[in-house]
Amino acid sequence: MPIDPNNPVVALCAAGMTCDGGPAEARRLFEEAWNARRDDYDAAIAGYRALVAQGINRLQAKLVGIEI
Repeated sequence: MPIDPNNPVVALCAAGMTCDGGPAEARRLFEEAWNARRDDYDAAIAGYRALVAQGINRLQAKLVGIEI
């Protein structure tokens, strides 16, 4: 099944993956995508992106204080 770029959930997830506003802005967009879901397909797309965002936030929290 092709992914429809005109689907609002897909558009919000794509915006979250490419935003320059940092992790907080990306998370906001993913949460907005989750809230906009209309069916199981939308939920699968938005849920996966939200899970990825949580992983990124956890990784950043662990890296705070580590100097490279």
